[in-house]
Formats: sequence, C-alpha cells, structure tokens
Amino acid sequence: MGGEDDPRPSKRRKHVQDEVSAERRRDGKLPFNARELTKDDMDEFRGVFTKYLKERKDIRIDKISSAEAYARFKSFVHKWQILTRRKC
Repeated sequence: MGGEDDPRPSKRRKHVQDEVSAERRRDGKLPFNARELTKDDMDEFRGVFTKYLKERKDIRIDKISSAEAYARFKSFVHKWQILTRRKC
C-alpha cells in the first residue's frame, strides 16, 4: 500500500497528517503556533513566495507583472486555506 506506482497515500504519511489534524482540532489553532495566511500577507511572505514560485512553478517573480504575482499569491492562499481546513 502506498508504493511508488500506487496512487493511495502511504500509511506513514496518513499517520503524520492525522497527528497534525488532531493537534489542530484540540485547540482550534494551527500547529506550531502558526497563523492562517491571507491575501494581504504577500509583502510579509514575499521571500517564501518567491522561492515557491521558482522551485515549484519555475517562475521568476521579477519576470511577471505585480498584478500576476498578486493573483498567483491569492490563488496560493486560497488553495492553502482549503488544504488546512480539510485536515481539521
């Protein structure tokens, strides 16, 4: 189960996700005293977002317009919120 060709998640990964979800359910907060991201956090997380674009999307932030960068950050935040809510 969860092998390289198997689309199902491995038991180990599921176990770690369950622990994170359980921790968040206990007190209603994200683990590690994290806070939720908002679309207004782009300036504060610009370095991390720049690295994400480069490594995951192969996009250099200095080569796209500020409007496109903002739209991509807004989309990223939306997807992140869906994933964190789903784990609760």
